[in-house]
Amino acid sequence: MRVLPVALLALGDDEAAARLAVEQARITHHHHLSDAGTVLVARLVQLAVLGRSMRQLQQAAAEAVRLEPRFAWSPYRGQASGYVVETIQTVLHFLFSTRSFEECLVAVVNQGATPTPPAPSPGHRRGLLRAGGAAGPLAGAARRRGARRADAAGGEAGGPLAGGRGGVTGPVSRPSP
Repeated sequence: MRVLPVALLALGDDEAAARLAVEQARITHHHHLSDAGTVLVARLVQLAVLGRSMRQLQQAAAEAVRLEPRFAWSPYRGQASGYVVETIQTVLHFLFSTRSFEECLVAVVNQGATPTPPAPSPGHRRGLLRAGGAAGPLAGAARRRGARRADAAGGEAGGPLAGGRGGVTGPVSRPSP
């Protein structure tokens, strides 16, 4: 999902976030369920970035389910295909039923059904939400483990969540000869 930049750009402006999320989503997915799922993920990312609690994220998700009951994550049926409804159900189920970033991400990815790229998997969306801020101290163990692995390999961890610079090690452009 390409919604992270939209969520950050429109941080604090729910109307703009929803409008921009739908506009960017419709480049490839022109369907009301995709629209609703994209708006929900953008909203949850914003809440996470703003430091809201998991309870507040769950309340926002519950409101979205009132508007689109097919997104209900409980009881979880265990379906995790590329279908947006199943993806949202999977993400929400594990977002709210696990205790750590790592536990949640592993559980979502282990559902096994991921769509063919470039479509986003449930794991991508789940990582997006946790990395958006909800992980907070829960991501600490994963960051430390990533940093240890990078140190052992003589490099940096790949990305801010892992404590590194995302593989950027030098200038972006080469100097002219």
